[in-house]
Amino acid sequence: MSSNPDAIPLRRTRSRRSIFREDFDSQHSTHYPDTLNQPATTTTPPSPTPRDLRQSAAAHEFVFGGPGQPKPRRLGLWHFLISHVSIIAALVVGIICVVVSIVYTSNLGKRVLECPDWVRECPAADEWTVTHLGTIQGVMTLVYTIGMFALGYVALAFAETAVWAVLQKQSFTLKVLDAFVSATRGKIVAVPAAVLAVRSAIAGIVLLCAVVVSLMPFVGMPLVGWAYTPGLVGKRVESGYVPGGGITEVFVQANPPNSVLAGAMVEYYSWANDPSAEPMPEYRGWYIDRKTLRGRGDFTAQAVKLQTSISCAPRSLLPENSGENYFFTNMTKTGDNSDQLPQINQDKVWVHKTPHLAVWVDEFSFLSKQQTRATLIFAAFNGTIDGGATTKVNFGNLENVSSIACDINMTAADDILTVGTNPPSVEDLPLLSSIDTLTLPSSASQDTHLNEFLLWFAVAPVLTAPSVYGNQPSFLNFSATGLPIPYTKLPSDEEDYPTPEANTWTIAGLTTFVYLSIGAVVQSTLSQTGPEPITLTTNVDLLSFLSNRTFLLLFPPLLTFTILIFFMIYTTMLHAKHSIPVLRLFSLPELLKSSQTQFLRDIAGVDAAKGYLPAHDLAKTRVRFGVERTGMGLNMMGSVGSLGEEGEEGEGVLGLIDGNTIREGSLGSEELEGDKRSGSKSSVRREKNGRESRGERRRERERLRRDGDVKKVPGITYI
Repeated sequence: MSSNPDAIPLRRTRSRRSIFREDFDSQHSTHYPDTLNQPATTTTPPSPTPRDLRQSAAAHEFVFGGPGQPKPRRLGLWHFLISHVSIIAALVVGIICVVVSIVYTSNLGKRVLECPDWVRECPAADEWTVTHLGTIQGVMTLVYTIGMFALGYVALAFAETAVWAVLQKQSFTLKVLDAFVSATRGKIVAVPAAVLAVRSAIAGIVLLCAVVVSLMPFVGMPLVGWAYTPGLVGKRVESGYVPGGGITEVFVQANPPNSVLAGAMVEYYSWANDPSAEPMPEYRGWYIDRKTLRGRGDFTAQAVKLQTSISCAPRSLLPENSGENYFFTNMTKTGDNSDQLPQINQDKVWVHKTPHLAVWVDEFSFLSKQQTRATLIFAAFNGTIDGGATTKVNFGNLENVSSIACDINMTAADDILTVGTNPPSVEDLPLLSSIDTLTLPSSASQDTHLNEFLLWFAVAPVLTAPSVYGNQPSFLNFSATGLPIPYTKLPSDEEDYPTPEANTWTIAGLTTFVYLSIGAVVQSTLSQTGPEPITLTTNVDLLSFLSNRTFLLLFPPLLTFTILIFFMIYTTMLHAKHSIPVLRLFSLPELLKSSQTQFLRDIAGVDAAKGYLPAHDLAKTRVRFGVERTGMGLNMMGSVGSLGEEGEEGEGVLGLIDGNTIREGSLGSEELEGDKRSGSKSSVRREKNGRESRGERRRERERLRRDGDVKKVPGITYI
């Protein structure tokens, strides 16, 4: 023993807590048998005393309390980033992945997946991209998701640092604290338990932002799929169009007919059987190539407009008494138009001696230089026309004829054609057709060549069917549409005669027949050799990706990055406000470091003796983050305070302390925000319960030391 006389008094002045700790540590050991089944005992070193803790922490300025002591040097944002290089790496990787996926998707959205042949300089995607579009979508989804998870990792790391500030504002049980920390790390299943424990605004903000960040990668996945779903997108494109058109001959009605337009017959037969096959029917009155312009999209151009008016009335026919199957016409009547060519038209027409609908031209006139009128006769032999005049005839088996006369007026004028609702704006409108550029009948005079051109459209119904045996065209109602269909069969006997239903007509149906015939004649006269193609600028819907969907991919990363910046600023401000010395994660090493308060060491020591049971009792312990005050007297042990307090005797240990105590210190001396219940009475009651629980724990430790139960604890016993 030392001869120093002061040694004994020093030992006598040691506190009862120090004596208990030495006795407790001397018995706190673990026993593990080695591979030779020989007992081996490992005794842990004695746990440090509060003085040892203060001396060890003094080198890092982590000692709190004591008058005149300088405040510890804070380790803030830059130290945190330097200490965690993985966070910087994740931020860089996240930004790169998100930018690459969005830029590639945006550039692909400017391309067309299917480009028509008529488009000049079409911005089409390459064939490999179109073929492997599904694979490209999968790769871009993977890259985008990796980027979102990387950005979320950084944002959640800062959310985790905010847990220390949350523990300053409210207390948690260890079980709920584990759920709250898990939620800030992106564990969605822990969110309900964490939400139920929120008692402060800080905790709510941190938890809400963490949940939003955790969900953003999953929100981004369907957005990528939505961005890669192709649709029809309006594109401004250029194409070529051959303008002009016309007819070089004049119309002549003769027996047999010699004014034939084979193209008009083909077009009419196709459209009469299937009206949907007619291109752009709403623009039937324009002298344009509707077959070529169909699918070109919206545009504006100059073209010739053909205005048509039809007026029908019943007319009785006067057949020859000789029983011949012909009727006289007025095609040789000149009237006031001395420039007409009456000598080339015959004064009568021949018809079939079978039940059918016959059509011929009775007369025509030129009303002005741009207007022509023709009168057509529609006669149903052994049939009926609703509203027609019935006349007795004697043509073989034909007994009667129902007929009407229709005046068809045609007018031509240059006009502006607008197709669609969104045509592109161009400086000079393209010229599709013009009266000055049309090819007109050369045999007509200069004053009537436009009238002769319009006459072809006024007599269009007689041009839509071929002649059989030199007679005028015949039609029957054989189609499901109710429109006249050319009839070229000559029956050999009465059994081959058409049914009455096939020879029943209405004026409305015949009017539709006239309009459809005019459209067929227009289409057939446009396939002429014209000048050089002009450039037609149109807005057309092409299969592509929608650019506005690509912009939606910016929402998840921008929101995540905004929350990340918010967490960086908010957490730094909270650490400065509450004088928290280190910006750090809530990791296992940091948790162990902050668990070395006497309060937790005592509770953990008691619960460690029950190694055969789960830590249910320890999980119910309520803690918060603060300073545990220690001093020379027992009255200082277990006193807690806020970070940054001054003016109190003794020093303290920073860590997780009793959450049932009243918060003291420089931040207003108010109660813990999350622990407010019903005023000062509840606070006093919690303080009293805290003292009672500490007394119970002290008695439990004495019992363990006396009974020697500590030696039965498996695992590390250094607490």
